[in-house]
Amino acid sequence: MSANTKQDRIFRNLLTYIDVQLGRILARKPVPIDLMALVTRNLIEVALWCEFITKNNENMQRFDKDVLVDVVEMFGLVDSSDPEYSSLERRVKQWEVSGKSMRLAKTGTHDKFWFKLCSKMVHPTAWSINVLLSSSCTDFYRLQLGSYALKCAIRAFCSLTALPLPTYITS
Repeated sequence: MSANTKQDRIFRNLLTYIDVQLGRILARKPVPIDLMALVTRNLIEVALWCEFITKNNENMQRFDKDVLVDVVEMFGLVDSSDPEYSSLERRVKQWEVSGKSMRLAKTGTHDKFWFKLCSKMVHPTAWSINVLLSSSCTDFYRLQLGSYALKCAIRAFCSLTALPLPTYITS
């Protein structure tokens, strides 16, 4: 597979992922706040991945290789008494993959704040259980999350298409 074909595939997959995430929050009905937070969190990470892979070809290669790294990590959780374990182990060893899957740091102040806030909304925390779901501010949070999610989608799209980032989008 040529490098351009691989890059095209990765870009198409990222654009499809962005489209799916936006489809979840642009519904006619009000979106549950935890789903809005999950989508916003996902789009923060997608924007970071898009910025990462478009910096250089090595980053693109690393992102592509990370699929196998993730599979190997998941294989490490399979019980060795599982009837399929030996067959899976043979396949995993053939890949000759090692290392840990990548985690991108949230470097921008806005990304750090919104990612943390989304985590509080997605996971069952004292705040999400006792305050968020009973809050009269749920619509306000929903609008704020949606706004940041769209900004992240625009950042990702601009990274993939090499278009300049609009001045009203801050990272």
